[in-house]
Amino acid sequence: MKEKKFNLLLILKKLKKNKSLNGLNTLIEEREKLTNINKTLSDMMNSSYFPKNELMSSGLVQQISKYQREIQQKIDTSKSRKEYLSTEISQNLKQLAELKKQTDTIEDKIHKIQKRRSEIKEIKSEMNILNKPNF
Repeated sequence: MKEKKFNLLLILKKLKKNKSLNGLNTLIEEREKLTNINKTLSDMMNSSYFPKNELMSSGLVQQISKYQREIQQKIDTSKSRKEYLSTEISQNLKQLAELKKQTDTIEDKIHKIQKRRSEIKEIKSEMNILNKPNF
């Protein structure tokens, strides 16, 4: 392939890398937000335990139980979402590594083409020098 095609391919790979990096940053930010949410929900769960040595009505017990159940469901949801984001991040990192390898290969090919061109130019200039008559 010609150098122009490799240069275009290199540009495409760089664009894809930038897009992947933006996606990775978004995933990491979302995972950090989920960590904070999970910590807040855990604190809320710890503060919602039944008070000790107090008499409570059955309605209050049911209300506290329902509240704790809802918080626990939200904690479970956020944990599963965090696990999913972690797998997405690892897949994105693998894709970035693959893009880096591809970019390195393309840059090598471009360098080889440029080197070959310069060698051809040197050979042509040597031939021109030899073919010129001496006055």
